[in-house]
Amino acid sequence: MVDSGELDCFKLFDGDDCPKHLKVYKPGESFGELALLYNAPRAATIIAKTNSILFSLDRSTFNNIVKALLFNHRMHHRIKENNMNNFYLRLRYFQH
Repeated sequence: MVDSGELDCFKLFDGDDCPKHLKVYKPGESFGELALLYNAPRAATIIAKTNSILFSLDRSTFNNIVKALLFNHRMHHRIKENNMNNFYLRLRYFQH
């Protein structure tokens, strides 16, 4: 996660001699999540354009955060679905 500064992202594509500039990362943005998710080597190169402060996560911490987010997402949808089912049951009751 970029806290401050700007970083260039480059990737060397097959058949190219020079890496292609893909984007500039700015504060609040992050990179490297695919490598953490899939335990894969990095797919791009990041070079600081300016003095920068970054925060990093190890793979275990990242996976725990992702699991917690997925759990919360699933629970939200279950609660929403349950509320809709209760709404329809109450609606049927008032129709009689």
